[in-house]
Amino acid sequence: IVIGYERLPQFDMESVSDNPEVGSGRARVRRHNKFFVRALAPVLNKPQTKLILGIDHKFEEFNFESTSPASYGLYRNLEDKNLKSLGLQLAFLHSFDEVRFMLVRAKGELNGDYTRDNVNVSDYLKTTVDLAYGWKRSPDFAWGVGLQLGYTFGRQRIYPGIMYNRTFNDRWGVESIFPANLRVRYNMSEKTLLYTGYRIEGASYNLYADEPPLSQFNDIELRRTDIKGLLRLEQEIYDFLWFAVEGGFRQYYRHRA
Repeated sequence: IVIGYERLPQFDMESVSDNPEVGSGRARVRRHNKFFVRALAPVLNKPQTKLILGIDHKFEEFNFESTSPASYGLYRNLEDKNLKSLGLQLAFLHSFDEVRFMLVRAKGELNGDYTRDNVNVSDYLKTTVDLAYGWKRSPDFAWGVGLQLGYTFGRQRIYPGIMYNRTFNDRWGVESIFPANLRVRYNMSEKTLLYTGYRIEGASYNLYADEPPLSQFNDIELRRTDIKGLLRLEQEIYDFLWFAVEGGFRQYYRHRA
């Protein structure tokens, strides 16, 4: 079970549209909040085959400076609105022998600004599928290749990936699924881990607008892709309970409606 909160402090947002009714806008975002809860549990746990069920819930919101969003429809529609994601996933991991293994993961999410009163599954459903084949050469080294049909870059597409996990000695290691993420690990002790690296994050939300000019569109989708350089510290508090703090620099790669 993982519970997390993230805050992105002040930054500017600028939007350009070729549609004269929508127009262009610029605003100052006071803060961008994200909150998530994730839980995973084994349904089947055998030496060679594992089936893992997971659920997660997350939301994010944009808080603009007090006067920023009033004159621009898109920002007015985003102001203090919870962009929610409720997901269910099933992962299948199978070892063919002591070296070769495969992973299949399917995930469905309801992504958007829905409420309990207006949830239409077909309007908000997003699906992701991961396929991977790998080789575990030793307890300290595993690598593999795979594909994801997902939303890493905002729009659903097929993305390739190369997994590389290696522990070089008692202190140093690497954990990566390139190009989506890469982390270098330093074991300060058995109970304290330090990471540095980068992560690409993407999201896609379906939006509903009941005010002009956005109300003229039947379907509105907000696509976001961030590239984050990060430093992360993980600390064991007691037995199975851990705490982590993470900070760094975030750069928008793409942010479109």
